[in-house]
Amino acid sequence: MARQDELGFIQEPLMRSHRLAALGEIALGIAHEINTPLGIIGQEVELLRHHLGQSGGVTPESDESLRQIQNQVDRCAEIIHSLLSLASTKSPIPQKADATSLVDGMVTLMEREVRKKGITIQRHYPKSALGITTDPPLLRQVVLNLLNNAAQAITDKGEIHVTVRHEGTDFWVLSVRDNGCGIPAEDIARIFNPFYTTKQPGVGSGLGLTITASIVSKLGGFIEVGSTQGLGAEFIAHFPVKDTGREAGKNATSPTPETPARKRGRK
Repeated sequence: MARQDELGFIQEPLMRSHRLAALGEIALGIAHEINTPLGIIGQEVELLRHHLGQSGGVTPESDESLRQIQNQVDRCAEIIHSLLSLASTKSPIPQKADATSLVDGMVTLMEREVRKKGITIQRHYPKSALGITTDPPLLRQVVLNLLNNAAQAITDKGEIHVTVRHEGTDFWVLSVRDNGCGIPAEDIARIFNPFYTTKQPGVGSGLGLTITASIVSKLGGFIEVGSTQGLGAEFIAHFPVKDTGREAGKNATSPTPETPARKRGRK
């Protein structure tokens, strides 16, 4: 039984990797076939708005309709951009960096946005610098995606806790915990699947966490999630302190029956 569990733990990330590779090939075709018509639609919207303005035919209703068309064009372009991110085969470019500084830079950037929703971000960092070898732009993308995910899970006021800490001598951990809506137990196993989302229609593309898991794997790590519906969720990314030069192949989810707050409260 233990052997079967171990094989399942290994095979699931491999299957996800194959799915992402297939999705990447599709994304390249989609980008080629759809980007051009999307661009034309966007140009025609602006041209139509210009002509209506000159003829005095703009009404609040027509202006709103044009705005909605443009919004959907922008949304399609965003989805294609996300798909192309998954299709990227670029290898990480390792550099020496301070994990705390990299993470906090994105936290500070995001803090300005979430403050408008009444959300505060609590920082839990080591007292001294945490030296690592990583690809800084990719790591920043992971932090931003997790922060965005946490902010979207909070509907009205709340807190996001960001933790950076050592895990033994070879790994370090980035944890992003929120007190939002949480994730239903039956959804946790699928949370990193492409286009799978528990959010309301129109909120996100359903690719943010897929991209996040893919990047974490490229950086030699793996990611876990724990949640109780209605009480929040915690995403924990484990990274090697030094560049491994290969993918860890351990992109896994480990649902936990308790909320992160309860886990942290134990001694």
